Amino acid sequence: AIALPEVCGVTAQSDRDVAISQAVTWLSTNQNPDGTFMYRYDAELDEVLGGYNWIRHAGTVLALEQARAQGFEASVTPSELAIQAALDQSVSVSINGKPVMGLSDGPVVSTGGTALFALALLERRDTTGLTNHDDDIRAMLRFLVASLKDRADGSSIVRASANSKARFTSDEVALFATSQVLF
Repeated sequence: AIALPEVCGVTAQSDRDVAISQAVTWLSTNQNPDGTFMYRYDAELDEVLGGYNWIRHAGTVLALEQARAQGFEASVTPSELAIQAALDQSVSVSINGKPVMGLSDGPVVSTGGTALFALALLERRDTTGLTNHDDDIRAMLRFLVASLKDRADGSSIVRASANSKARFTSDEVALFATSQVLF
């Protein structure tokens, strides 16, 4: 079988801007007062379904910060609320005398979620020049470096998650964590 390349139509910048603006509006509309987002909804039952995914949350913050970087001011408030929610969800510890921080997702500290959250804060810093999260970024980068493990064959892996104290106790890898960290 031969996989044909994807064929995308040509769009005008104004059409792309409308799509981005609509996406930011949708995220803002579906954001809870605590900065989290509604992700699972059953329209037939008109019911919000439980569960939350902090990795997805971090990716959403990154998307909002990328929109901010392109001048979509409507992304600022939902992003700032979402950043605070993610900071509140993060685990901060000292390992070998250095602060380490990671985004908690359930019972684990997620490597992929931490990587996406660090990218979002870096995007915010690049766009705004604000440095108030620099210590958090450094602490997250220490966590990400700790996630790397050299193997006997000379290759390395990115471990998927750490325990609630931000310590890696397993060499389990995740489907997307490696690409999230490399991103």
